[in-house]
Amino acid sequence: MDLVKNKTVNLYTCGPTVYNYAHIGNLRSYVCADLLYRSLKFNGDQVRWIMNITDVDDKTIKNTIEEFGGKAKNRRFKKIH
Repeated sequence: MDLVKNKTVNLYTCGPTVYNYAHIGNLRSYVCADLLYRSLKFNGDQVRWIMNITDVDDKTIKNTIEEFGGKAKNRRFKKIH
């Protein structure tokens, strides 16, 4: 017996970590979220999947300064928005 009909599953997951290179820990999150999404869809559920972009903060600025040195100016970071 189907107890839930015409319901939407809201799936909210973390997105890519943009302050550094992707690694196996990032991949695990994507694979698990994708597997959950596909399983829900396969079972006939409506799924609204939202993925955020994380870690655009001091880590981004720090790594950019380390990579580009004096060429990295704070005013340039404001152009990202």
